[in-house]
Amino acid sequence: MPKTCSQCGKPAIFEMQGHLLCLDCGERLERIQMGEFMRTAAAHNQLAASLENQLPFRVPRINIPSQAHNIGSTTFNSVKIDRSTVGNVNTGTIRQLGDSIATIGQTNTEFSSKVQSFANELLVDQTLSAESKQEAIEILATITDDIKQEKINQRPRQRRSLIERMKSILEPAANLATIFATIATQLQA
Repeated sequence: MPKTCSQCGKPAIFEMQGHLLCLDCGERLERIQMGEFMRTAAAHNQLAASLENQLPFRVPRINIPSQAHNIGSTTFNSVKIDRSTVGNVNTGTIRQLGDSIATIGQTNTEFSSKVQSFANELLVDQTLSAESKQEAIEILATITDDIKQEKINQRPRQRRSLIERMKSILEPAANLATIFATIATQLQA
C-alpha cells in the first residue's frame, strides 16, 4: 500500500519531523520553518545592534538568506535580460538585484515594480556602453540591497553618493535619466 501524506492524503515523497509529506505539504513546511528562522535571525540582529551601543566591540550578525521565489500562484520577480548589449552580466549582481526588488515588493509593490522596470530598460538600452550598464546595475543592486536592510543597518550617505554616480552614468541616455529621476527620491529615503 503506497504511503500517503499525513496532511492531505496525496502520495508521500519524504518524511519530515516524523510525518510523511507530499511535495506540496513538505514545501509549505519548509517555507514556514524558513520564515521562523528569518524572524528569529532578524530579532537577533536587532538585539545585536542595540547591544553594540553599549559595548566597545561589534556583535556578530546572522546573515539572513533571501526567500526562494516560487513560480506558481505566488509572484516571481525577475530582471529580464533580453536584447541586451551588456555583454557578460554578473549573474550574482542580477540575482542580488532581483532578491532586493522582491523583498522591497513585500512592503511597497508600486516602488519595486518601478525599480524593476528601470532595471529592464537599463539592460535593453542601446545608448550606454556595456561597462556603463554593468556599473549602473551594480549601483542599483547595492542601493536596493541597502534599502531592504533594517533602518539601523542602512547607509544613507553611501546611497546618496551612488545615486549621484548613477545620474552621471545615465547622462548620455536621456530616457533612462528621466525614468531614474522618478525613483531616485525613494532610493535616497
